[in-house]
Amino acid sequence: MKISILYSCTEKYFPYLKLSLNSIPVFSSLEIVVVVNQGLKKRCKSLLKGQLLPGLKIVETPVSMSNMMKAFCLNFAAKNAEGDYLLISDADLLYPPCFWSLLLNALPIDKKTVLHFFVGRLNHKITQEIMAGKISWPDIYQKYEGRMIFYPPRSLLKRALLRISRALSRLANYRVRFYNSQLIYDEIYGSINPCIYHKEFFFDLGGYDEKFIGWGGEDDDLENRTIRAGGINKRIPIIIAHLWHPRIMDFPNYISGSSVYGSKKLS
Repeated sequence: MKISILYSCTEKYFPYLKLSLNSIPVFSSLEIVVVVNQGLKKRCKSLLKGQLLPGLKIVETPVSMSNMMKAFCLNFAAKNAEGDYLLISDADLLYPPCFWSLLLNALPIDKKTVLHFFVGRLNHKITQEIMAGKISWPDIYQKYEGRMIFYPPRSLLKRALLRISRALSRLANYRVRFYNSQLIYDEIYGSINPCIYHKEFFFDLGGYDEKFIGWGGEDDDLENRTIRAGGINKRIPIIIAHLWHPRIMDFPNYISGSSVYGSKKLS
């Protein structure tokens, strides 16, 4: 049983990718596939330096992209993956030390079962201290301890409920332990990504719809097709950290945000 972690990473996210890879242990049944824009492979390797893990593959897109094509990049990563399971990740995520043992205990899963998790958005101050090397992520990791987490249902009401649910999630955070008398998470919520698909099921679904440009909406679309195909979503009670960062624009015509879901498809 082999697990492939898939990343689609633009150049300005390389510093976050470096931290994300730092949170991943080395073991024989794990490979990492990072897709970068054409011409950026050497720069990515240079920034990662000594963090080139044994199972790491950095793959360039076949052509240079003038806009972020996250759906295409993740599909391309999946085609280059050798694992039985695909862990679809973002470059700004930090995995807790206990994540990997829990994951290995949860696998194998049925072909149509998809694993999801909780995401905790680290606040600005904590993120800065982690990136500067002042504090260690494993030292401040907070486990999910059964607190109530509010997150929007994956339905037509999702967008209308998004702001309300996230406000409620902040209220639920009062039970999160403090680090140096400060909450480390701005919010905790149930998220689509990261997620784990059986590779065969991922390709049965056709992967991500490459008519989506930019990022945002392609994950909602895949989940909707997963449910229609009889997929079963299972959420594992563990928090994966999301590093704070300003909105990053790598391309002049960068498109982001799933709030315009449906209008992001190419005609």
